[in-house]
Amino acid sequence: MYNAQELTNRIKAVAKSNGISLKEMLPSLNLGINALQHVSDKGIASFSLAKIADYLDCSTDYLLGRTDDPQSHKHSQPAVLVDNQPRFLIRRAGRDGSFVEEYVTKEDLERLHALPDAKDI
Repeated sequence: MYNAQELTNRIKAVAKSNGISLKEMLPSLNLGINALQHVSDKGIASFSLAKIADYLDCSTDYLLGRTDDPQSHKHSQPAVLVDNQPRFLIRRAGRDGSFVEEYVTKEDLERLHALPDAKDI
């Protein structure tokens, strides 16, 4: 189902298009310099693949060949419809370490993005 060579090619292509050297990227992710050469033999750990995708700012689905959109992880999909209005599920962290989940409208989401400390929304 998945093609190891395609995975390796996509990682190399995205790195090259972003001007990222594999010799710099892999050690900074605590991966061996030959990690991509062993993908066809041993596969790749899910955590390693996620680290690479995060570093390259692309989706793991793109690297695995499940989509042709490297930015598919950035698309906001509505979680539910309420009165024919899309609502997006967000999670807010409290200062005490607690989390609250709530559904917000697109306008609410844009307003939250505009806040000065909204770096992880």
